[in-house]
Amino acid sequence: MGIGKSFKKATKSIKKSTKKVTKGVSDATKKATDAVSDAAEKGVDAVSDAAKQAADAAAKGAREAERIGAKAAAIADNAYDDALRLGEAAWNETVAALERWLTDGLTEILLAAAEAFVGRSGALIDAMVAGGRALLADPKAAAEFERVVVAAAGKKMEAGAQEAMRSLVRRPELRAVVDKAGQFATLSLGLAGSAAYGAGAEGCFGYAARMPEATVIGGFYGVGGVAVSVGGSTSAQLGVWSPRPADLKGPYFAVTVEVEVKGGGGVQVIFALPADEAGWLALVSGKIDPWPVGLVVFLGGGGELSASVSGGYTWVF
Repeated sequence: MGIGKSFKKATKSIKKSTKKVTKGVSDATKKATDAVSDAAEKGVDAVSDAAKQAADAAAKGAREAERIGAKAAAIADNAYDDALRLGEAAWNETVAALERWLTDGLTEILLAAAEAFVGRSGALIDAMVAGGRALLADPKAAAEFERVVVAAAGKKMEAGAQEAMRSLVRRPELRAVVDKAGQFATLSLGLAGSAAYGAGAEGCFGYAARMPEATVIGGFYGVGGVAVSVGGSTSAQLGVWSPRPADLKGPYFAVTVEVEVKGGGGVQVIFALPADEAGWLALVSGKIDPWPVGLVVFLGGGGELSASVSGGYTWVF
């Protein structure tokens, strides 16, 4: 069994889904754009110019992310092969722990915690989606995003890519994210999906930076925990985190909630796995409440979105 098939098989074995909650999201952007265009042609007054511009931006951003994703995944397919092989032992330990502890009861606890958190974080999620869409729709920002994710795809911390990351974090499109991030002081930009590593493991890679000035920057890559993933798709990923970039490493729960973002995509809440058996027992018994360490939006991608809990592992470089 190849390294990619090994990771994908393990990912499927530790994913707990509840129910299908949306139709496929791969064409959500197209449908939203078509609906606005049709209404505009019919002279429906309720459709504002701002709404049409937002739909156009979402469509343009989705196309740009797909183009960049295909280019970066081809690079990552080679760059991460050895790294993933070396990391397989840590991933297998994560799978073993999740297969033991991730019961239906714990799944319900994590989903409830994630849904409650998302319910309190509407303004932040809206800012993340709007900021990400705006970046991808702007030619200069899209070029900077491409430089960041292509460098990450090659597992490189390039000076030019770091400067591009600083520029992106400081752009006005993301200032609302900075202002609403609260406990989360790290922002990540990357690509995720079943084609993140070409024909290899599904997962993600990108750069992360401390807000608001991006003076501290790190690279990351991970397997598992993909919200919107099917076939050969990738999607742009924007996240906010409480750990610093160097501390994003390690195993985690990825909790996908019943939210489809505007223009297609999904929302995940990330929780750290307990460090020992006592921590697991406290979590599954309800003695301690799970607390999120990250919030991620996926801008585009294919497949069906369902409420689910899965596991992942992140490495940093």
